[in-house]
Amino acid sequence: MEFHLLENGINSLKIGINFYNKFQDYYYDTDTSAYEFDENSYLKLALLNIHHSVEILTKKTLSDVNELLIYSDISSKSNLLEYINFENEIVVPLYEALTVADAQVYTIDYSESIKRLKVIFGGMKEEYFETLIGIGQLRNQITHLGISKPIDSHTIVGAINRTLEFIKSFFLEFRQLSENQLLIGEIELSYLNGSRVEEWIWRSVMAEQFKLLCDLVIQSCDFVNSEYEKELLEFNIHVESDITIKLKQAEEESFLLWSSNYPNIDATIFMGVSKNGNEEDEIVAIIDHTENKYLYLCKNPYKSYDHYPYYKKFWKKDKNTIRVEMNVENFSKLLKNTLQRTGIS
Repeated sequence: MEFHLLENGINSLKIGINFYNKFQDYYYDTDTSAYEFDENSYLKLALLNIHHSVEILTKKTLSDVNELLIYSDISSKSNLLEYINFENEIVVPLYEALTVADAQVYTIDYSESIKRLKVIFGGMKEEYFETLIGIGQLRNQITHLGISKPIDSHTIVGAINRTLEFIKSFFLEFRQLSENQLLIGEIELSYLNGSRVEEWIWRSVMAEQFKLLCDLVIQSCDFVNSEYEKELLEFNIHVESDITIKLKQAEEESFLLWSSNYPNIDATIFMGVSKNGNEEDEIVAIIDHTENKYLYLCKNPYKSYDHYPYYKKFWKKDKNTIRVEMNVENFSKLLKNTLQRTGIS
């Protein structure tokens, strides 16, 4: 029986996606009564296999660049040099020759392989690098410590989603390790469905915070309306947490302020229309749910696409943001500032 790097990596990927889809079935009203494991077990199995696929596909990619890149020691002390002596003609990949010879030569570990990948492919996005290092840490955590807190689930789901996105865009499309369009489609569908599950789990964890936020929005809209002495603002809260605020007399599609949730950075981001009236949205405030007593107000709105996709807490230690207490006074100030930017004083 033979297993080659590419075949091994793709097999682990397919198995991981299958387990991940079964985990998702618990959130999509699918009949899971015949399933062998519970949802957390499927999540763990998905993580382990997808992590393994990344490790193997990374080593396959490094080996394609230079076969020596996947070995931890290429010094004269290593037995490796014996197998690449020019007098020994090797007609198969080096790692296959070493496997056949049962050589005591060791490949680099997961973390080192990701670091080498980043150096060699300099255009690799920093957020992808952090995602791959992160899924390695999660793999070690659940292997040795287990999953003990509810919030761990959405963190793992998010890491899997972004890892699958990387596998599709880097290994399969950029490096073209596989031209299987069916597999590429399965990966994309799996992480898109997984993104919804990620937010559902995250919202359930943050349910109490969202209730307080919704109450704050209601009180702030009432406060601003009372100051203007007319029913100027109306709000809508849908899907339990997404918030939209609009002028009462405005067209249905014309929103003043709206929110989007980003579980991977534990944030709710408030956006508004550009002051110049163009189509690009602007970020005007951020709620970091790890600091749920505070609201970050932007002195000058961020262009939303300057920071998208949001993999980092870009507002941290940025002089363009002011951290204020989360209360009616400060949220009302946000509403009034937004009104002024749209020409209503």
